[in-house]
Amino acid sequence: MGWRACRSIGNQGCCDQSCRGHHRRTRMCRTARRQSAGVLDQRCLAGRKRHGNPNGLGMRCRTVWNRCSPPPGHPHGRHLPIERRRTLGMFLMFKRESIRPAARSLQSGMTLVEIMVAMTIGIILLLALGSLFVNSTRVFKVNDEFSRMQENGAYALNTMGNDLRMAGFYGHIATNDLAIPVAITITNDCGTDWATTFTQSLGTGTLAKMSCIKAGNYLSGSFILVLRGAIGIEVKPADLQNGTLYVQSDPGGGILFQGDQYAGLPASSKRAFLGGAAAPIYPYQARAYYLRPCSRPTGTGGTVCLATDDGSQPIPTLVRQELAGTTMTEVAIAEGIEAVRILYGLGTGGTGAPVTYTETPTAEQFAERVVMARISLLVRSPRPSNDYDDRSRSYDLDGDGTAELNCLEDGLPCNYHRHVFTQSFQVRNIAQRLESSPP
Repeated sequence: MGWRACRSIGNQGCCDQSCRGHHRRTRMCRTARRQSAGVLDQRCLAGRKRHGNPNGLGMRCRTVWNRCSPPPGHPHGRHLPIERRRTLGMFLMFKRESIRPAARSLQSGMTLVEIMVAMTIGIILLLALGSLFVNSTRVFKVNDEFSRMQENGAYALNTMGNDLRMAGFYGHIATNDLAIPVAITITNDCGTDWATTFTQSLGTGTLAKMSCIKAGNYLSGSFILVLRGAIGIEVKPADLQNGTLYVQSDPGGGILFQGDQYAGLPASSKRAFLGGAAAPIYPYQARAYYLRPCSRPTGTGGTVCLATDDGSQPIPTLVRQELAGTTMTEVAIAEGIEAVRILYGLGTGGTGAPVTYTETPTAEQFAERVVMARISLLVRSPRPSNDYDDRSRSYDLDGDGTAELNCLEDGLPCNYHRHVFTQSFQVRNIAQRLESSPP
């Protein structure tokens, strides 16, 4: 109730003329609560009375009843105690309130047209999200394939380049003329004294002459690069390993020996500088690089490639034969290498720079004049891409402007991504010797 209470003076009733509000604004004043059943209080309204003062102003009194208690004479309140009357009033109130949700429920829900529109929008959104997911997956796959191609190509070039730079290094000797004071036996050697042919620190080979390479592990038509020399990490005599080959040299000469032979060598065989200081010792290595038709061979105890290797999709792999102790062992370097082309730069006396390039130097040129090697690798992705066709692309590996390789013409699978990696490496030891020689 929004009526403002009017204070009475003393104990007078609210119909006393002392109450304020002799204007037309409605006022109400509180009186003593009556004790009769159902009547809470008596409130008066300001306004004109039918029998009032000469001015026509007075207070009209009305009885205000509790909402929960029907007034006397009400059909729901006859002959009922005050508690029952209040309960009945509350029931009626709750009954009125319970009608409202039912009225609202008649207006809730969706029509068939609204449901179909919502389903159409949802299907369009799902198709868009699915297309986005498929495209993202495809782009990620392509990027991953290119990343692996770059990693394999860069690692293969770096590995071969390091061995080319160290080819012909035998310590402090100015030539490649080493002596073997105690006989050394090489297991699974690639030929008679192949691993210890120091005079040929750089060269090529053929499958027929390389007995250490299994025919099933050689990719037909590929290359064989032979490199010999010491690794430029000095080893102390106390750290020599049994069975490992080492080189010790001074400007006057050098020796090749096994780690367990050094202690028994006579002093005349060991190399030393002027003043008696022992010459440094370096590990020796002989390696042959070539291509294998698979990455993980399963034939003959996991040593020979089969057509069913790599999930029946063999991955061509760059491998090398190297000395592990005194045994030639095959080691995988990088997979996905399909083709290799090497151009050798030939220098002349008095300069270490290349003058001409050739793919087929002679043995004499390999030993004395090859000062540079430019390696080009054709690297393919490890896995095929069903939505890619490489038939329209051809690849130039030797840099002469003429493409040498096409997947359709050369019988290669055309559903792989490919890229050519090229880098030049100086054969430092031969270049330095050639530079110090007369023209």
